Amino acid sequence: MPLVYGRGMVKTLLYMAVCVPVLAFGQMDSVQSGQEVSTRTDSTVLVVPVDSAQVAKPREAVLEGREVIGRRRGASATEPLTLSREELARSATLADALARLPGVEVRRMGGIGGYAEVALRHSPSQQVRVVVDGVAWKDQGSSSVDLGQFPTDGLEKVQVLQGAAAGSSGVPELRIQTRSAWLKRGASVGVGSFGERSLSGWWGDRDGIWSGSAWVQTSRNDWPVKWDRGTIYNTKDDTIVSLANNDFTGYGVGGAWRGLPDWKSTLRIERTEKGGAGLYVARPTARWNENRIQWRLESESEDVWSFPVSMGGRWTNSDWRDSGSGLDYRSNRQADETGLSGEVRWGAKRQAGDWADGWLAVLGRGELDSWTTTTPQEIRLTPDASRLGGGVSTGWTGKSDSGSWGSEAVVRMEWLFDRANFTENGMAAKGVIPDSSAQHAEFDAKVRIWLQPSRAAWKVWMGSASSRRVPDFYELYGDNGLTFASPKLRSEQNLSAEWGAGWDSRSASAKTSIWIARYEDPIRRKMIGASMASRFENDSGYLAAGWEFDAKICTDWGSVGGRIDLSRTWLESEYAAVAGNEMDRSPKWKWSVSADTPRWRGLVLQAGLDAIGPSWASPLNRPDDRLSGRMLWNAGLVWTKGPVRASLQSSNLTDRRFEEFENAPLSGRSWRAQLQCDFATHTKEPI
Repeated sequence: MPLVYGRGMVKTLLYMAVCVPVLAFGQMDSVQSGQEVSTRTDSTVLVVPVDSAQVAKPREAVLEGREVIGRRRGASATEPLTLSREELARSATLADALARLPGVEVRRMGGIGGYAEVALRHSPSQQVRVVVDGVAWKDQGSSSVDLGQFPTDGLEKVQVLQGAAAGSSGVPELRIQTRSAWLKRGASVGVGSFGERSLSGWWGDRDGIWSGSAWVQTSRNDWPVKWDRGTIYNTKDDTIVSLANNDFTGYGVGGAWRGLPDWKSTLRIERTEKGGAGLYVARPTARWNENRIQWRLESESEDVWSFPVSMGGRWTNSDWRDSGSGLDYRSNRQADETGLSGEVRWGAKRQAGDWADGWLAVLGRGELDSWTTTTPQEIRLTPDASRLGGGVSTGWTGKSDSGSWGSEAVVRMEWLFDRANFTENGMAAKGVIPDSSAQHAEFDAKVRIWLQPSRAAWKVWMGSASSRRVPDFYELYGDNGLTFASPKLRSEQNLSAEWGAGWDSRSASAKTSIWIARYEDPIRRKMIGASMASRFENDSGYLAAGWEFDAKICTDWGSVGGRIDLSRTWLESEYAAVAGNEMDRSPKWKWSVSADTPRWRGLVLQAGLDAIGPSWASPLNRPDDRLSGRMLWNAGLVWTKGPVRASLQSSNLTDRRFEEFENAPLSGRSWRAQLQCDFATHTKEPI
């Protein structure tokens, strides 16, 4: 089962993505470089508000990877933070790749396939909306999405949007796209430390009608970890161990089809299998398996007036087995959960590139969640629950006649109705009415204005966002008898603002932003006394603020990039010992630098340095809770010749070790090698 703790989120080091000139500034044909360029952004919102400089483009320029697209000045200041296919290939896990981006905090509980969750600008991790191929993602038995189950070899790109960012819907969002192969064919094979193996392939027809991909990634995850033997404050008995039964295997297939004008359909099928490793037993027998199927159908007309429609759904089944109670889950030796959800949206949209642009959409969705748990007494512990919802979303994007300034706004309102059926047996149902129903209201909103004089290389903007998130089934109704139901939870809310500026030329770019956010009634899991039982509660609110800076310089002599991330949190607690303190594991500063040599006979050498400051292990900020900062050295070698690309990446060259289990995947030097062949079947979308 995913390991979820209520002590806060680990903020890990940010690693500067290597600045390769042909990728950073789009000076190479997008098909020949192996990178598919797109000006579209997928979202759960039917009509995604984008910067007005991006609207009213001809259809040929928006089809993913089918056209050579020229780079606009100031583009880096308006586009979302994006991890390209090449950047993903440098990392063994999605969590590693995301940890390199500014404003992103990742907490990890294992290596490849291990539980990992993400927070954006100190937001609660469950407030980050994760969207995969346009379909909202949800994990069974967890209120946060587990990013450890996404093999990087099966992904095309990942976008990070803060609440007030251009193209966002007012809520922090992570958009994941399955590897696509429009007019492309290729394969990739990889090998790495701790038993990592990966293999993937992609294939698309010459007419650009369909695309398919498949992937598999496996790892033993037998990395060493420093174990405190259950005595946190006694360091004399600490030892180094390798986790048993910590293997992971993930495999799947994805496909997309464009057989009709203005329509696109996607399908993703996958399965993950992993062991349930523990530090307190030598060979645990626990196993966790999960199966997923999701699909989406949407229209994508680029006419001035259009009536887009989208519909999608997902089916998930997960099971937990621990016949020998290896992890001491004695009340939960076997658990099965099934989830089913669907959504449909329809709207009207105008995109002529002037002040009259806008859209309006209606939406409806439904969810079913069923969890069956078997204990030695074979009793049922947790409920079946369903949720129906409906609402409206609207937005507006406009710019001046000269295109030198403009604005955008988006609002979504939704009303939800829950129904849950409990049984009288089991801890999770004690004190709870057997049949429970509730109504909730949920919303997201954002407003943003920008200024960019004609033909200028710089752009400035300011924006604000607000959202309200309704608790999910796991938080409201518990899971396996060790998590009590909490039907009186209040919705989480946040309010944020951002001020920023960006500058972009042919050889250099820079982007900076100042932000502030307030989070009310955050939902956190809290242990009950000294027992293993827990429940979700609304915790004290907190205020967060920060400054981010990102710069790149690319010349004939190579490239250099750097990032600085300064931030602070202030807890708003009724306890004097906590009020005003820092959140758990919330370092005040991070920075990173990276450098590439110029290409010589296809070879590029890469080097990087990542640093993160000290933080606290608890909100009490006691001297004994202080965690030291760290610095990691990384290096890489990339060779490219035509469609063939070979790379060797190494991280933590000094073999730095860490004392915390959350940092276990960083416990020691690691390496990863990959060989890829990627070639185009056509250079332009046929008319």
